[in-house]
Amino acid sequence: MKQALQVGKMQWRGTGAACFLSLCLLQLSAEARASVAADPSDSAAALDLTCPPPGRQIEIPDGATSSEAELLRAKAAVLDCDTATTAYTKCLADAETRMVALQPGLAAQLRELRADRNDAAVGRAEQVVTLFNQALQAYRAYVHEIRGPVLQWPTGPNLEPCYRHFGEHSRASIEVFLKISETGEVTDMQLDPGGNPRDRSIASCVVEKASIIPGTMDKKPVSGTMKLRLYIQIGYAHFGQPKTVQSPDLLSSPEEATLAHDECSPADLHDGGVVKLAMSVLWNGRVVSPYVTASSGVRDVDRAAICIAKKLRYSHPLIDGRPRQVDGVEVMIRVRPRANTDVQV
Repeated sequence: MKQALQVGKMQWRGTGAACFLSLCLLQLSAEARASVAADPSDSAAALDLTCPPPGRQIEIPDGATSSEAELLRAKAAVLDCDTATTAYTKCLADAETRMVALQPGLAAQLRELRADRNDAAVGRAEQVVTLFNQALQAYRAYVHEIRGPVLQWPTGPNLEPCYRHFGEHSRASIEVFLKISETGEVTDMQLDPGGNPRDRSIASCVVEKASIIPGTMDKKPVSGTMKLRLYIQIGYAHFGQPKTVQSPDLLSSPEEATLAHDECSPADLHDGGVVKLAMSVLWNGRVVSPYVTASSGVRDVDRAAICIAKKLRYSHPLIDGRPRQVDGVEVMIRVRPRANTDVQV
């Protein structure tokens, strides 16, 4: 079970690691010797008494939003996990050898027990390292693509129950604000307080019957919000629906984002931070009118993020299948100090 790791090669089956358990000495612990002597079949308990597995839970932060200090703390925890896993697997191998010397007839059973525990510990450590490497990759990215949730409208007969009890001919519109989970469920719905009860009832019914694709950040589902206006037509042949909008995809490569960052960040910039922006993308994929929706708290950092956003490239946004300008496209940009130490691994 080998894995290429950015935090340093984990040599779990190596022989050079210092043992981290006082019980892992040149002989078995007294408890383990007594266990084997009293019940030779209970070798698993004896093995666990001699070599308790590393049990520390390691929290890996979200690399897209975490600070350098948080990543450094996580890195130290991952390296500690490396050391503990190496020591644990060495202890298992030593304990197996000494227990077989006490009970040669248990050699096959002990070999299987030791292999199971060894592989489980290595698997846990590899998972921790994989999560850290993913967080580190997200941290080093300058630009994180954000996609808002998409509401897929109910049609025809599915809509009829929402407005069949309102027989008069009329048109209206109502603004709706939704909070949507990463699984696409509506967790909160706020309707325009200025709308009349009939329109509010219809809008609520329509949203309940709609299906929602959750928003994403770097193509991974995330919770988000959605603000939209429903156009209601009662007593007509159809229920008013918004046009079909295909949001643009971010085309800028990591290298282009890095170049934009270096061009937009002042040489004397000593602060850094994460800035969330919204902007318009023209029919040709060019960004215009970016503005800050979540500030870093540092004016120069926000300005640098706006400058970076203007240099991004997107695919052509489509409305009803035709290239058109789309507003409200979101992006999250990390701006780092020019004299940045970063997380070295």
